[in-house]
Amino acid sequence: MVREVDYKYPKGAIQMRTYPREIIIDAINKSILHWKLNAEDVENATIGTSTCSLCQLYYRQPHTCEGCPVAQVSGDIQCRNTPYLKYITSDIADARQIALEEVAFLEGLLNIEHFNSECE
Repeated sequence: MVREVDYKYPKGAIQMRTYPREIIIDAINKSILHWKLNAEDVENATIGTSTCSLCQLYYRQPHTCEGCPVAQVSGDIQCRNTPYLKYITSDIADARQIALEEVAFLEGLLNIEHFNSECE
C-alpha cells in the first residue's frame, strides 16, 4: 500500500494564523485520511508534526498550536486530551483501535457548529 497524503500548504498561507474555511476543512480531512491509514497499517504508521496536515498549518515553536481546531476543542496543545496521546503510549495490539478513536475525534471536528461558524 502506498501511504501518500499531501500535508503541505502554500507558504503564504502557513504564515497566517487564520485560514479560509476550505483550507481548514481540507486539513481536517487529510488528518482523517492519515489516521485511517495508520489504523489499516499499524506497523508502518506515521505520527508527529511532520505528518499532520493540521500541524503544518498551526504548529509553531515553542510548542504552540494557536488556532488549531484540535487545540480549541481539546483545550490543550500538542493533541493532549485526544486519542493521539493514548496512541503514542500504546502498544501495537491497541494501536488500531486507538487510531480509529482519533479518526472519530477528528470527524467530530467537522460537526462542531462553533468551529464551522468561526471558519467562514
